[in-house]
Order: sequence, then structure tokens, then C-alpha cells
Amino acid sequence: MSESQHDHLAAGFLPPTPTSLHSPAPSLPGATPSPANFITELPHPRSRALRPGSNKEDMVRDYASAKLMRVARRYVKKFSDPEPGDELTGYTRFEELCNDLDAVVNVLWLSGTPSLQTQILLRIASEFTEYAPSFPPDPVATLKLLRKLDHCFASLTTGRDLATREALPGFESGPSAGMTTTDVVRCRSTVENTRALMFNLLGDGATEVGSEDDDDSETDGPDEDGGTPAPRAAAGTINTDVDRIYENTLIVIGERLGGVL
Repeated sequence: MSESQHDHLAAGFLPPTPTSLHSPAPSLPGATPSPANFITELPHPRSRALRPGSNKEDMVRDYASAKLMRVARRYVKKFSDPEPGDELTGYTRFEELCNDLDAVVNVLWLSGTPSLQTQILLRIASEFTEYAPSFPPDPVATLKLLRKLDHCFASLTTGRDLATREALPGFESGPSAGMTTTDVVRCRSTVENTRALMFNLLGDGATEVGSEDDDDSETDGPDEDGGTPAPRAAAGTINTDVDRIYENTLIVIGERLGGVL
């Protein structure tokens, strides 16, 4: 299937932006997140999972595989000079890479098919940690994607949407339809590795890269005493968001595995 056909599939699966699901803060035991941390903008999944072995299931799998391969190729090209006539260019901003991964996450979530969602989302989460260190810190793009993955993994672990508590399609046989115990352990490892990496990359209050405010001054005006201007972006806010990376996934995994983390 050509790349244009894959893109056509995505257009057919994804609803217009206004119908996307904006998830409010969930009420999970022990969780004390800020409401803004859960605006994931995931599309509402279809009512029934795709039939195993069907053409539609194969199309979604092929679409995701092709898109992730394209992300990997663009990442590699980031480190080399562009070749004449090559239409595929390397990434220059981490936001571009995150947006490409985000598109795949949306299609997977919309498919409502746990057999596709679990394995491919775990792959995305793992590969994300390989890509991130090669770019300047971009808290906005990074945290947006990780919040979305947190919602997906926490929901797939329980079989219910993290925010709405609605039963997810494909879970008629129980929670293990989404993530087996092996998947949960693998997810926990990826989550812990990601959190450690993000503490190193973003934990010191890195400035936002690639945001709409790039051309603005990075500091406020002089303080009342005429001293050094204060930074526009409060490091404490970023550090708080970094502390909350995958917090919902950790909570439900702890419950699933008996609270042993």
C-alpha cells in the first residue's frame, strides 16, 4: 500500500477535530493531578473492535507500521545532509517528530482494537525514548504526547476509559484483552525508563522549543527593584508536569500487579 493510501486511511478513520474527546481529570485513588494534565484530545474510539484478520485491521496495522518506519527514516536523516531529489527530509524540530507519532496514536485509539493498540503503542513509547535525547528539550510537544500515551496505557490496563470510565471496545472477555501481565510488566519498564529520561532532559525547567512564543522575549520585564528580569516560564511548573509523567499508568499498573512497583 502506498503512503498516499495510508494517509487516506487515516483521514477516513479520524473524525474532525471538534469531535475529539477532551478528557477531564479522572478520580483514581492516590492521584492528585492538575486538570490540565488530562486534556488528551484523543478521538472517541469506534463502538466495536475491528474483526481479527479483517481487511480493516490489516489496513490499520500497515498504516501504523509505514508511519513509524517513516518516522525512523526521518530521524536517521536528521544526522546527514539532504540528498538531491530526496523528498524525505530529516527532522529539524522535536515537535515535528511528536506530531507524527501523535497521528499514529490517534488512529490506533480510534480503531478501538486492543490487539493493535497495545503492541504498537508500546513500540511508540519505547522508540520515543530513543529519539528524545537527540533534540533540544521541547516540554510542550513532549508532555502533550506523553499525556496522551498515559491515558491510553492506563485505559488499556483496566479496559475502561481513564476519564469517562466507559468500557472500551474489545474488552468483552476482561481486562487481559488489552494488556496481558507480560504487557503490563513491559509497560512498567518503559514508563519508568521514560520518567528517568525526562527528569534528565526536562527536570531543570528547560525552555520551550518550537512554541508560538519563540520570537518573544524569554524574560519578563525588570522587577520592582530594577534587578534581573524573571524567567517567563516558571521552572517549577515544568518540573511539576515532569513529576506527573505516566502517573495514571503507574497507579493502575500498581493496582493490577497488587501494588508492587
